[in-house]
Order: sequence, then C-alpha cells, then structure tokens
Amino acid sequence: GADRGPVTALLLQQPRSSQTVAGWSGQTFAGWSSQTVAGRSGQTVPGWGRDTRFRIRKQPPTYKGKSSWEIFRTQLEIHGPDTPTVHQQPSPAKEDDHVTLSCSSDSLPPATFAWVFKGAPYIIAPLDEKHLGNYTCTASNAITGVKMSTVHPLNGVCVGQSILPAGPLSGAVGGAVNFGTTLEPPARPFIAVAWSFKGNSVISHTATGDIVEEPYINRVTLDQTTGSLELRGLALVDSGAYLLSVILDGGQQRTGTIELNVYALITGASITRSSSPATLIAGKSAVNLTCDAASGAVSSRDWMKNGRPLPPAPGRVTFSADARLLSINPVLSDNHGNYQCRVSNPVSAMTATYNLTVNCEYRPPLCCPLSEHTGLGPQNVSIVGPGEARLGLRVLLRCSVDSVPLPTFSWALNGNRTGVTNSTYIIERMEERHAGNYTCTVYNQVTRLENSTLMNLRGVTQ
Repeated sequence: GADRGPVTALLLQQPRSSQTVAGWSGQTFAGWSSQTVAGRSGQTVPGWGRDTRFRIRKQPPTYKGKSSWEIFRTQLEIHGPDTPTVHQQPSPAKEDDHVTLSCSSDSLPPATFAWVFKGAPYIIAPLDEKHLGNYTCTASNAITGVKMSTVHPLNGVCVGQSILPAGPLSGAVGGAVNFGTTLEPPARPFIAVAWSFKGNSVISHTATGDIVEEPYINRVTLDQTTGSLELRGLALVDSGAYLLSVILDGGQQRTGTIELNVYALITGASITRSSSPATLIAGKSAVNLTCDAASGAVSSRDWMKNGRPLPPAPGRVTFSADARLLSINPVLSDNHGNYQCRVSNPVSAMTATYNLTVNCEYRPPLCCPLSEHTGLGPQNVSIVGPGEARLGLRVLLRCSVDSVPLPTFSWALNGNRTGVTNSTYIIERMEERHAGNYTCTVYNQVTRLENSTLMNLRGVTQ
C-alpha cells in the first residue's frame, strides 16, 4: 500500500514509561515500547478502518526541552485491477521465434490473470502464421470482484520473410541474378510456388506444370524443390520488389519479399579540370577537378592522390556532397601529383587519373621543396624539320624546347606572324611562297622568360 499521511496528527507529551496517555485505551502501538496509544475507549478515529496501519515519528524537543510524537496512518486501500498492460518479447517477432506475452495490472490484492486467443486459452509454440491474431488478457481481483481486459494484436510479425534473404540484390544490365531462398527441399513437393513482380505474375508452378508470363519467357528458371528463381537478361525496368508465395504440402502458405536493384555498367570514367587558369601557381591559383562517368549510375566516388586516400583540408581542399567535384583553393606545392577518382556502383567500378602540375614563381626554398615543379626554361629551343622540301609535298616543322611548365608557341615567316600557336607548323602543300626563314618563339609563364630559334626552308622542284 502507499503512505497516505499525515491525514490526522495527534501531538502528545512524552509519557512516562509506566503511564498511559490519559483518556486512551490500553492498546499497544508498535514502535512505542511500553507506551500505548490507540483510539479512545468505544471510539474510532474517523476514516481509520480495519485495513489501517499506524506509524509514529518523534518530533524535535520544544524550547522547554520536551519532545512530542506525531501519529500517522498508512491506509492499505483495496483496489483494482486497472486495465492490464501487455508486453511482448521479442518485438517485432519473426517466424520460428519463441514469443513471450506478459500481462500486468495495478491491483490490491494482486490480480489473477487469464489469457484467451481466438476463444480459447493459448500456448505460443515456435511462432507460426497460425499464431497471428488478437490476444486477450483478463485481470481479476477476488476481493473487489472487478475484472478488466485488454486486447493485444500480435503484430509486426515478419512471418514468411525468413524464406528469402534480407536483400537487396544487385544485378547488371544484361546479366543474371539468382533469387535464392532459405527453404530446404521438403519430403513431399510443394503444392504451389509462385513469383510475382509489382503485382504481375512472373512464373507459377503447380502439380500440372509451370506457367511463365510475358516478358519472362526464356528468361527465368525455377527450382521447384526450394522455390529459388534465376532471372536473366536484366534491364533497368526489372528493378523493384519481388514476391514469393509457397504453399506447403500441409496447406500452410509461406511468403517473402526481396528487392532487386539493376544497374548499368560504368564506362568512360574521367577527371576534367577547369580550363582557367591554364598554369597553376602555388599560393595564387585555384583549381576544380570533376569526376564523372560517361554511362552507368554512379553510387560512390573515392578520391586518391598518388595512390593514397585524399582527405579534405578544411577551407582549402573540399569535396561536393556527392564527391563529384574536388576544389583546391589555393593550390600549394604539395598538391602537385597524380590524382585518381574511383567511380563505382554495386556491379561495376572504374578509376580515372589526372596529373596536376603546380608551379612556383621562385626557386626553392622560397616556394617549392621539389624542383620538378619549379619553373624552368625555356631553353634548348630548336626547329626539327627538313631544310628543303619538294614543291607540292606536305611539310612538318616541329618546335622542340625544354621548359617547365610547357611554354606558349608562336611562329613567324620572314619576320611576319603566321598566327600558328602550336608546337608544330604544318604546310599542307609546299609552294614557292612557303620558302624562307621560320622563327619559333616560346614563352614560359612561370619564369616569364622568352626564347626563340630560326630555320631556313627552301623549295625545290626535284
């Protein structure tokens, strides 16, 4: 029972050991040694029935040094039962689990309980589809005569789901997938096995044979002993939930669902760089690298540099939410190197590479510790090509140079600019007007140095 007091308090002077409190009968009160306290003779304290218990508490001494006691009552109230509460373990349950339903209710005296399932007391054996339904718990109090009931639906039960793996399954366009089950070959054949997709039949099997629906003819094979299904020639439209229904020899139906995701194979993985600026200068330039695939749904992208995972550097090296875009602002000398991006989905993967060159305006140690990406040249400029060419033939002149980074090129003929800005000068058909002095001029944007060379080309008839 619960402590209801103080409902009534009696303040008494501490009695002597051999005395009783004046006007009170000689009933002994627990906890008062030889002192006695109870109701006055022939009287009861209002509201204190036979189901009442008492306790006292000693008060601190008054200013005169005397002590007093308070009398409290604790009433044991006969009540209940309240509406029962049902607890289920495990919740949710799955097929073959041993399920426990426990019922509780606030009641004094304690309630007795009775269970009913589908009109009769129940026992849950290993969980089966036949155990699904509403369970009623009734709590009764023999003193108050009250009965209270509650209904518990055995829900969240995944009966039949265990006959298929959790999934999802993944397949490639044009490939095949096997929907395996967890069913063991039975002693006697299944009465029926049926697979369906989005409410439409795929294949069904009974004692009379198999029925395969369009568009699954020549695309499916059913294992009649386990219910497993092979589906071939996959297309993107085959993605979705597949339902398996099996009727056992005893007439019991088992069902399960599994999800299939079909993906196109990834092809044409690439890393592209923003076109501007053409030359990256450490501490000054920024760059964006974009990782993409020509075809196939990309599920994930993983960036690496020189074969190692590339972590972000907050505020300078960042990735977009889908990791498609890598941004570096500003680039530093340690960003120089080979970048890889691996694009993948559950059925395919491909890796693209990109060499990023970061240049320094100054030689080490002021900028870069590595000389291979410090500006160099241009030097050793030369034109490779014939000194003379027969009229009417095709002629190639190539400008060779040592320079880091690659320089810009410009060509002149007899001192006049030609508009050609490639390292190779092409004459499709040699004529007299093409003869003369060819000048190749190169310029390094990092070192800001220029160099040039000259070569004479003559036209001949034989």
